[in-house]
Formats: sequence, structure tokens, C-alpha cells
Amino acid sequence: MSWNFDRKNLALIGIGLGLVAAAIAFSAPQRTPALIVFLWLGVLGSVACLAILARLQFQRDLVPDYLGLCQGSFFERDGFCFTVSLGREEHTAIFTVMFQNRYIGPSVARIALRPSGSRVATVSPTIQCGPAGFGVAKFPVAIPARHQGKTVLFEIGVQTDYPMGKGRAVRFRSGRPVHHDARFRNLAVLAKTLLHAVAGHIVIHSAAAIRLTLPADVAEDLPDDATGHAEELWSLPKNEPLWYAMER
Repeated sequence: MSWNFDRKNLALIGIGLGLVAAAIAFSAPQRTPALIVFLWLGVLGSVACLAILARLQFQRDLVPDYLGLCQGSFFERDGFCFTVSLGREEHTAIFTVMFQNRYIGPSVARIALRPSGSRVATVSPTIQCGPAGFGVAKFPVAIPARHQGKTVLFEIGVQTDYPMGKGRAVRFRSGRPVHHDARFRNLAVLAKTLLHAVAGHIVIHSAAAIRLTLPADVAEDLPDDATGHAEELWSLPKNEPLWYAMER
């Protein structure tokens, strides 16, 4: 469970808190000097957080955004970004995951995909992703004949870890957030929900999902050793001196 909140979310929460403070002071029946100060602090706090949000929104990437070049939109959990597709290779249904790390710290991830309403998930192999690393993972899935050719909503869960710490962000476009881990638990959502509630927002997080068409004429069973593989295609050289090196 990660308690590292995205800076954009923190800026949005700051804007909300500032506006709430300003609104409370503005609507008071009698404006005392303390309330006037409170009003201006709320307004200035919101403006400052808005400036921070704008700066974060328009930051230039420090490394190539290979994932963004391959796919316009993607998912993200804690800086690990990825896309999901489902196809057919040699009579076997194959999930293909393209991934890229937003941070300088190497990450380790596993992705779980399960049909909506089911308790059984297909889990990817362990994905080792180097500094700002980009790569592809492929793993097979067995599909019963009665479901082949149908369009199914898959829920997504992701487990991420940064054994050496995240370090500095080097890609700044975030993806659609995945709040559930590979076991589809979402304990970290509670803290975010409480912070949004303080700002006057109601937030309900369901599992991130993607709609995919199941291929036809594929295997209904798989051997026990059919686990798939992940391959990193690019990452920052680990011995390259970087002015944006690790910042813990």
C-alpha cells in the first residue's frame, strides 16, 4: 500500500481547501479582521496551488515518452504506466502489456486482469522496469469455448514496488489511475477519499477496467508452465551521470 500521493492530486486538494476556506469567510454574517485574513489566505492558497498545478501540467519530459508514442491513453499505478490488449498467437489467447516507468528508480510490478463479476484473475509475470524503462510483457490466458468471440469487461489490479525508492519523476504525463493492487484491495483509497471529503468532494473508486473482445479458436486450457514473459526494450543507462539522479 502506497501513501505517496500524486502532486497533482495534492494541488487539486489544496485548491479545494483554499476555496472552501475563502467561501466560509466570505459568507460569514460579520467580517472581522481575522475572517478577512482567513479569506485572503484561502484565495492566495488556491492561486498558489493553481500555479503549481499549471506548472506540473506543462512540464517537459526529461526522457522519451515511448509509451505515449505507442498509445495515446494508458493506465497508471504509482508511476508505473501501462496499456493492455488481448490478441491471438498460435491458437493461444495472449494479453499484451506495454509499460513505462515515470521515475528514475527501478520498479517491479505485476498486473492482474479478471472479468467483471468474477473472482478468478489472470496475473502477469513479474515485470522488472529499470530507470524510466519501457518494455512489453506477454502472458497467455485460457478462454472457454462458450466465451470466445464475446466482448468482456476486465477489471485491473496492479502491484508496484520501488526497491531503491522512486527518485525523481522524468516523465510527467500521468495515466488513468488504478487504485487496486493485484489482489484487488484498495486500502490506500481511504486516505485519498478522506482528503477529498475535507475539500467538499465525494469520491467513489471502483476498480479500473477495460473492455476487450475475446479471440476465437483459441485454447481452452493451458499447461502449468505457461506463465509468459516480460522484456525491457529501453531504459536509462544505469551508469550514466544524470543531473536529475536519485532524490529520495
